[in-house]
Amino acid sequence: MKKNTTRKIISIVTLVVLLCATVVGAWLGIAGRNTQYVTIHEDGQDVQKALYRQVAFIPNTINENWREAVRPSAELGGGFNYTLTAEGASASDLKKAASIIKDRALMVLGNASAKTVDGQIVLSVPEDSYNSLIATIIPEVGEYYFAIYDSSNNNVGEAVLNREHVKQAYYHVENDTYQVQVLFNSKGIKAITDLVASNPGTYLYLMLDGQPLGYAYFSAPSNGVLAFNTSDWTSAFLATACMRTGSLPVEVSLSETAAAEPAMGSLLNIVIIAAAVVLLLVCVWLIVRCGIGGLHGVWALIAWVVVFFLAVSLIAVSVKWVMTLLSVIAIALCVCAFVYGLVVLFNGIASSVRSGRSLLPAYKAVSRQKLRLLSIVYGALLVIGLLLMFIFQNATYGVLGRMIALSAIISFVVLYLFTRITITCAATIENKR
Repeated sequence: MKKNTTRKIISIVTLVVLLCATVVGAWLGIAGRNTQYVTIHEDGQDVQKALYRQVAFIPNTINENWREAVRPSAELGGGFNYTLTAEGASASDLKKAASIIKDRALMVLGNASAKTVDGQIVLSVPEDSYNSLIATIIPEVGEYYFAIYDSSNNNVGEAVLNREHVKQAYYHVENDTYQVQVLFNSKGIKAITDLVASNPGTYLYLMLDGQPLGYAYFSAPSNGVLAFNTSDWTSAFLATACMRTGSLPVEVSLSETAAAEPAMGSLLNIVIIAAAVVLLLVCVWLIVRCGIGGLHGVWALIAWVVVFFLAVSLIAVSVKWVMTLLSVIAIALCVCAFVYGLVVLFNGIASSVRSGRSLLPAYKAVSRQKLRLLSIVYGALLVIGLLLMFIFQNATYGVLGRMIALSAIISFVVLYLFTRITITCAATIENKR
């Protein structure tokens, strides 16, 4: 008798803890909260603003602060436009320049789009204000070469190496030293080796658009790499961006900047509302189909949404990830995959309960029956996610792969651990084990 009472107390405590965690997680996920305020003087008066806050992380149309955790692309969420003009440029040169400018912006923010409109290039980025770094790197032509420093004349000589000798470039910061690390190809390594022999003890300068931007002691490159020191991080980043993306085929000038509405209109809000409606309908179906037992399914659905989008937001913040249309589709498919498993599981449970079983034995029997099917579904998602992670690593698709893989793991844990715990605890309290 005492043992049974102890089990009931443990079950009640477990359910209360899980319920509180779910409710708090859902509330913070949708609304967020301010944790500390600070008074500042703004526009001639004192105002209070949040100094620290826990932002919303579940995409919603109620609290726009969720965009701080899951930042949508400019097409989905609006942003800032930079309009560039190229006088007398052909359509093909303009198109090529737009592609290069987009790639440079991607290096800064991880997301950007560029299009040609009436002989101009319009770059859209997912920010709400002017970014001086973007404005610095996009108009640069970016033609670079390498020249040997001539100590006798105290100047830099003619080009001895150019883009044909370079394989890749990297931006590097260490101990307040800003560098452009240039990886030379086999042709470049051979040329440097020959030049070092006839020019010992001198410096090699990195020239960008005719101006010296960095220098390196001229020696045989270690593993094909020479590190060029620059005066500041902006110069190092500018050189790296231009070397990685290539030089513009035409000269462009920044003519206009302005806040921009999302190119895809209210598509994101429509998707969010549609998803919320679908999940609400699933909750209604669970209760109608399974009765009181369906509440465990509703609880599992809410818990999954909280945990999954918390994981998404943590990944997004840590890698400055931006949610694109493809990401929205992939995340929607992850939600659908979980809902499919939930419906399959509780549909079987409802049928089993109606045949005379109590809820816990019905869950145990159906979960075993559906184990193979759901293992295949979530196993496939896991494999897809891991492949994307392995192939693309920290690139956009690689980050998306992490989210897909996590969705598979979270789905399986919620259906086969969380739901089992809640049903078992409820059965213990009702003495229906």
